[in-house]
Amino acid sequence: MKAPSDKFTVDIFGDKVRGRPPTGRAKSAAERQAASRARKAAKGSPVTVRLDTALLACLEALATSAGVSVEDFIVSHLHTVVAPCKTLS
Repeated sequence: MKAPSDKFTVDIFGDKVRGRPPTGRAKSAAERQAASRARKAAKGSPVTVRLDTALLACLEALATSAGVSVEDFIVSHLHTVVAPCKTLS
């Protein structure tokens, strides 16, 4: 151990620093929350729809014949039906 007044002896173990080293890019809680909200908004809001089993089977068959997923099939057909509505923008 070295004396506090000793300015010439080098400590062979160095200073012990615990924990993860700082990167200098830390965000505040408000910045993290704003980023989370932005990611959530960009992702879109999920919608849950309950379908009859027979209707789902029909949709799956139509989507498979079109070569798309059921979700893409529903979305594309909803866009064609709802497109004339001027409230969507």
